[in-house]
Amino acid sequence: MRDTSIAAVQSIGDAEQLRARVLVEIRQRGGATCDEVEQALDLRHQTASARVRELQLDGKVIDGGDRRPTRSGRTAIVWIEAEQPPINSFSGEYRFLSNFWMTPVVFEGKSYLSIEHAYQAAKSTNVTVRQEIAAALTATEAKFLGKGVVLREDWETVKFDVMERVLRAKFAQPELAARLIATGRRALIEGNHWGDRIWGVCNGAGENHLGRLLMQIRGELQRPVALEPVLKWAGKKTFLLPKLRQLRAGHEHRRWVEPFVGSMAVALGLRPKEALLRDENPHLVNLHQWLQKGFLERSEWKLNETDNTEQQFYHYRDTFNGMIEAGCGEEHEMAMLFYYLNRTCYNGLCRFNTKGFFNTPYGKRAVVHYKTDFSEYKAALAGWQIEHGSFEKTALRSGDFVYLDPPYDGTFTDYSAGGFSWEQQEQLATMFAAHDGPIVASNAATAQIINLYRRLGFDVEFVAAPRSIAADASKRGAVLEILATKNLTARC
Repeated sequence: MRDTSIAAVQSIGDAEQLRARVLVEIRQRGGATCDEVEQALDLRHQTASARVRELQLDGKVIDGGDRRPTRSGRTAIVWIEAEQPPINSFSGEYRFLSNFWMTPVVFEGKSYLSIEHAYQAAKSTNVTVRQEIAAALTATEAKFLGKGVVLREDWETVKFDVMERVLRAKFAQPELAARLIATGRRALIEGNHWGDRIWGVCNGAGENHLGRLLMQIRGELQRPVALEPVLKWAGKKTFLLPKLRQLRAGHEHRRWVEPFVGSMAVALGLRPKEALLRDENPHLVNLHQWLQKGFLERSEWKLNETDNTEQQFYHYRDTFNGMIEAGCGEEHEMAMLFYYLNRTCYNGLCRFNTKGFFNTPYGKRAVVHYKTDFSEYKAALAGWQIEHGSFEKTALRSGDFVYLDPPYDGTFTDYSAGGFSWEQQEQLATMFAAHDGPIVASNAATAQIINLYRRLGFDVEFVAAPRSIAADASKRGAVLEILATKNLTARC
């Protein structure tokens, strides 16, 4: 008999309210682990996990396919809010989600007519038995044969891993991967009437392991792929991406802000949904803005390897500087010229003199590879705000995640005509130290930079960075940089 006492009703109401709060937290963050929910709402771990589990069973949250470390060092699922309604049956238009969908797969070096064939064959270590199951004409027949095999000793330990591997083999096929991705963020629930409460759900009860694996794989397929920047760039931070991903974990819902975007290596590597990207170099910003508009679509100038000559380089450099002198700035031709000069000049070094003219010499490289298709960048940059301007005018919002990568103290700073002084280093650090959201800053590991950031309340750690601009190739080894962080536990 159901307990209808005042205390019991109050308890049910409290649990429903808490589930609603957990769902709001996951929604606002754009995804969260149980550990992050626990911290944000000040809950016991068991309570947070139980509420998330209930939301999962109700089809309100799903495995987003991402994993993040917890405070204890474990790896945890990042839960995201599900779209409605859930897909409650792998039939009809969603029949392709079923293991019984007849599509050939290769598993452990052998071909099978479906993943049901592969899964059932994996129950046995007997080669003859596996061959008999592989020869079954239908998935239903394969399942019937699988029920009669002598199970391998470790089957209960490995069966979930086997299922994940056969599913990955199935959805490695582009057409099926596209169909899985097209299910969006709807919960995938293998509803059934044959009593399977391990892999599916029957009469409202079940663990739905098949649906959970499908949602995990879907989340991974939906995750944006990192893109390489189109420019060569001094101090490019591609090497730092794994560390930045770790620092950004739990903050993916925040707008990503870079006042010194440079080659855009970090933003293209992290692929945030929303970003404010700025730089004081107008030609750099113009190129990024044309990539966003559709660089190739407007281009009648196709570069090839024959353009890599000293004569051609200085002709294009004179043309570029002549357009600067004439007051041109946002033209498509300026973007194309800047791209060409960057790829063809000495070491990709972007250098301007006090008059604002590009003055890096010819690179004298035997082969230069120029991109001819920039189409993927248009979609990648869609929705990002790309602006020209100094860091002082960065319009921050509360809670923004800021990454600072200014010209380094004590190193080459002529990426734009004005350079970058120590006074600007101090102004930059002081200005952003007052921000309420997470901040990460890169810089040279000089004594005055270390003291500056520590004095302003940043935690400072040291990283080894590759040097790629030195004239002498033998001196392009690792150099020491700092990574200063603040407000990484911010909850706003």
